[in-house]
Amino acid sequence: MKRALPFILLTIFSLSLLAGSLNAQESYKLKYSFQKGKTYHFMNTMGGNITQEVMGTEMKMTLNGDFSVRVVVDDVKGSKAELITSLDSGKISTTNPMKDTTMSLAPFAGKRIRITMLQDGTVENTTAIDSFNMVNLQGLTQNNLLRLAKLPDGEIKAGVPWSATTTDTMDMMGSGKIMNTINSTYTIAGKEKVQGHNCLKINYTGDVKNNGQAKMGGMDLVIEGTGKISGTFYFDPKMGMAVKNEVNMDNDMTMAVTGQQNMIMPVSQSMKTSTQLVE
Repeated sequence: MKRALPFILLTIFSLSLLAGSLNAQESYKLKYSFQKGKTYHFMNTMGGNITQEVMGTEMKMTLNGDFSVRVVVDDVKGSKAELITSLDSGKISTTNPMKDTTMSLAPFAGKRIRITMLQDGTVENTTAIDSFNMVNLQGLTQNNLLRLAKLPDGEIKAGVPWSATTTDTMDMMGSGKIMNTINSTYTIAGKEKVQGHNCLKINYTGDVKNNGQAKMGGMDLVIEGTGKISGTFYFDPKMGMAVKNEVNMDNDMTMAVTGQQNMIMPVSQSMKTSTQLVE
């Protein structure tokens, strides 16, 4: 189970912080409006079930977690924002018939990542400011502390869908790379007041594809998988910021292991995650 954990985490946290547009018959041009010197806080929670088959034996696990993220706007120049992101706190707990485990994210608290982001949510560059010593969460901290969906080009109306493709690459400390690609379609469903904000309610669906290769414990791993996501994202157009995102994901992966042992391990998971702005 320990060997599978990095890839399970990768799939879970590759879920995007999705954003959208506006309401009824109106046309709007949307953008993220980061303010220099401002700090944003996001709380993330997740929970679900994972089923893994190892050498013909089915193993079921329940996973729950939460973590808080800090986003500091270091600078804004034209359409680009320089953001410093870091974990504030968090933990991931797993329950299975053999053992219950809680992994603290405390070792990663305060570890900073610099992200250059455009007003439409496009990430131009991501750079680690502080070093990370553990493989398990490097992909999480470098790629997914702040994930805002690409907003539509030009003006958009309610009921008119737009699409976006996002790809995260997880560098396994030089031992290989794992990629998650999500093709999503968004549609404005209306307006709703959330956490005191007048938000756009945006429904979305998407297809997930996982693939890559890595080495771990002297063995070679090849990962392939597909899945589906669906959810609702709330965006405050006046503030120019994500307020809340709720997403469901079902994913099936296959991990082929060669080396000291040869085996194929199917992994299925059904997860729910929620991300919300904390003020």
